[in-house]
Amino acid sequence: MSKKSELSPKEKQEIWRQKQIYIFYGSGRPIFNINEKNMHIKSVYDNSYYFQKYIHTSIQINDLLKEI
Repeated sequence: MSKKSELSPKEKQEIWRQKQIYIFYGSGRPIFNINEKNMHIKSVYDNSYYFQKYIHTSIQINDLLKEI
């Protein structure tokens, strides 16, 4: 790998964090067999608010993923 394509530990951690945010808040897929019967439903639960507020805050993830 050349020096330009190597990612710093901070950039690698940001990529991992963005993937985790997408898995938990953006994909909508169930995690740990959670469904409507066994999950604690909040009346004010809004995953789109969290996803829009915290996504792409410090590093543009799409630019980094193109290099990988």
